[in-house]
Amino acid sequence: MIKKQPTQLMIIRIFYNILYQCYTDKGKTVRRLLKPLNDSQAKIVRYLEIPESAFV
Repeated sequence: MIKKQPTQLMIIRIFYNILYQCYTDKGKTVRRLLKPLNDSQAKIVRYLEIPESAFV
């Protein structure tokens, strides 16, 4: 039986297109996602118990 497991490269490819904006507002650095995580990204983040706020 062949067991499929994600490789590091596969995971990197899923997250390579995350776009965020970073700017300074009143002396405070602000980061925000330009578009929400897609379904695959959100599923992996939930599975790994990483808060979505880690990306901003």
